[in-house]
Amino acid sequence: MKRAMMIFAAGLLAGMTGAISSAAAASCQDLWYERNAIYDQNGYCFSTRRGKQTFDNADCWTKNPELSQWEQRRVAEIKAQEKRQGCTTSQTNSASGQGNSAPAASCWDLWYERNAIYDRNGFCFSTQLGKQTFNNADCWTKNPSLSSSEQRRVGQIKVEENRRGCKVN
Repeated sequence: MKRAMMIFAAGLLAGMTGAISSAAAASCQDLWYERNAIYDQNGYCFSTRRGKQTFDNADCWTKNPELSQWEQRRVAEIKAQEKRQGCTTSQTNSASGQGNSAPAASCWDLWYERNAIYDRNGFCFSTQLGKQTFNNADCWTKNPSLSSSEQRRVGQIKVEENRRGCKVN
């Protein structure tokens, strides 16, 4: 339920205007990550370097995951959005054979992706931006338990944020 709420909220967030531009909230990287996170949560075994580095196959069990109807619709919506935005195969396709996960377009993208992982795991945000972006209504912890692939991805994002000198919050 938490996963579905997070993905639904991300979809709503992508359509928002105002404080967060729709381009920043739904970059090609954001769309790639959201789409592939659905597959990862359903046991998909990634074959590309980018997919394996981002999600880790330690807990995978299939190349043909069974997605719920809602997940199937969301994946279709994401693919349609990727096409509308002109996301290239190398930006979005887990089967692209890309090396490392492509860096996000901005410090905001990095901040958002990192914190979406925490939000998906029930993190209660204390900063104003975190509360506004992710809404603490369904949070339950200040110390979320992240999977090994999530820990790895958060680490990669932090390295990139430090390299760029990002200061979003």
